[in-house]
Amino acid sequence: MRGFIGGLILGLVIGVMLAVAGPQTNTLVNGKKEAKGPEVEKDMGTSGSPVDWRLSGVAPDYAAFSTDARRVAARITSLTGAGVKMSYHASGSQENSLELFNAVSFGTIEAVFSRTGNWGNKSRGFDFLAGLPFGPPGDEFLAWYHQGGGKALVSALFRRHNIQGILCGLSGAAPDGLFTAPVNFLNDFRNKSIAATGLSALVLRRAGAQVTTKTWREMVPSLRDGTLFGAIFSGPIILDQNILKTSAKHLYFPGWSQQVSSYYLMIHLRNWNGLSKIAQTRIKAACYKNIVHTFTHSEGTHFKRLKKMVNEGAEVHEWPPETIASLRAIWDQESRRLSRYDRDFGRLWSSLKNFRRDFKIWKELGYL
Repeated sequence: MRGFIGGLILGLVIGVMLAVAGPQTNTLVNGKKEAKGPEVEKDMGTSGSPVDWRLSGVAPDYAAFSTDARRVAARITSLTGAGVKMSYHASGSQENSLELFNAVSFGTIEAVFSRTGNWGNKSRGFDFLAGLPFGPPGDEFLAWYHQGGGKALVSALFRRHNIQGILCGLSGAAPDGLFTAPVNFLNDFRNKSIAATGLSALVLRRAGAQVTTKTWREMVPSLRDGTLFGAIFSGPIILDQNILKTSAKHLYFPGWSQQVSSYYLMIHLRNWNGLSKIAQTRIKAACYKNIVHTFTHSEGTHFKRLKKMVNEGAEVHEWPPETIASLRAIWDQESRRLSRYDRDFGRLWSSLKNFRRDFKIWKELGYL
């Protein structure tokens, strides 16, 4: 299935890039026609002069996430022939995430590259996009987003905040959490301090945990000194051997808190509407290509990272079936509650649930 979806996306990327490259032109050389390469459109940015945009993100400059953002900025600049010249600026602090959302919403900055996990106070729909407990894997998420109505719902959610939101990166399942002691029963969470964000935080709180929000930089010393019992991850991680050997070494699978992480390019709506259609199409093409890169890279390197962590002291555990069943039951209750009081979450959840019901039948019939 992953191979099919990956091939489908790659074909889409190539098709889009060829389509927006422009027609070839022919000139006469010594009485014969000679084909030239695609013409570069002069109007690749706005209807006036080229634009110079700042792309901001919450990750530190050295993080892999910032590398992805710089890659997107460079591709957009290249594909638009510098009609949209985009430069990346890392904020270096997760605390700035809400400030960045407000900045791109109000038009103070032109664009942001980020996950949506810190914006649940704006809408639980953003928590949905950041990571869904017991949700679909990456290939199924992409199928829903592009073919199951997800894209229109996501676009409408962002546009209510004056933002053009474009899916621009994806990573597959990762280790679910790291703990200082084994977790054998649901009661092992009770009154324990666990770092988590978004929808998984709701589930753990209902399970009796004392949930706290911390950046990764804050988690490390808290795990080391025992202030934290554990941490639930929101994306791919790399742990150093000092943590694994001296404090928290119990690494749990599978990732019930989320099976996929999605990343979005967010552009202030007035800036987006001021672009030519060609520039808009090429920005989308840059994101399509980045989805292929980030998803295949995460899937292709997970085991290498896991092997490194095991060699440095991590002990790999599978969640006990009884614990998974209890967490799933809690999530079923929470998802129904959220659907009742948050309209954005309700629309997204209903759409995805219906898609997954039908997709499950096809998946059971069509694949080994």
